[in-house]
Amino acid sequence: MIAAVMRQFKKPSGWVGKRLVGPFLNVFHAPLHELYLDTIDVQTENKILEIGFGTGRLLARMAALAKRAVVSGVDYSEDMLQEAQRRNRDLIAQNRMELRLGDLARLDYPDACFDTVCTANTVYYWPDPVNNVREMARVLRPGGKLVVAFRTTAFARFRHAQLGFTWYSVTQVKAILAEAGLVHIESRQRPLIRPPCCVVVARKAVA
Repeated sequence: MIAAVMRQFKKPSGWVGKRLVGPFLNVFHAPLHELYLDTIDVQTENKILEIGFGTGRLLARMAALAKRAVVSGVDYSEDMLQEAQRRNRDLIAQNRMELRLGDLARLDYPDACFDTVCTANTVYYWPDPVNNVREMARVLRPGGKLVVAFRTTAFARFRHAQLGFTWYSVTQVKAILAEAGLVHIESRQRPLIRPPCCVVVARKAVA
């Protein structure tokens, strides 16, 4: 039973994913999401891609913060895609948001087409971390920003948190981004929040 619940956290699906898991994760991760949005600095960006958009709630907030921005999203859960499309149908109709089914193995976008690529609470599930980051960097313009938000290894102490997750420290995530070729890597943390929240930010090198 617990294993089934943890699989829903990884890839929400069906009624449970749409009506229970997705909304629960939005509430549970609210402090992390605030740090994430603040770090993205949406108002200064033009084209944003979010990997793993879930219910699409954060993409809607990005669109509200930047009236002229075009926000895009990729998620590998077909049920979350449907839920996000339902939630954001007006923004989609206005051509201010576009959502796709896909994954990090190969993003269906041309090279250097986004100012910012961002992702929250997906790092635990990356099948090939360094190459997954390289793929995100591929669609970033030179000088563009990658933002990765996550709960640190401290969360692994919680009961059942080991099931189906790979936990990383801030140092480990920074090392993955560096190995993938990103530069100017920094982190922001809110250690007093439990479980601790962290955002790592990096830039794509300018040739």
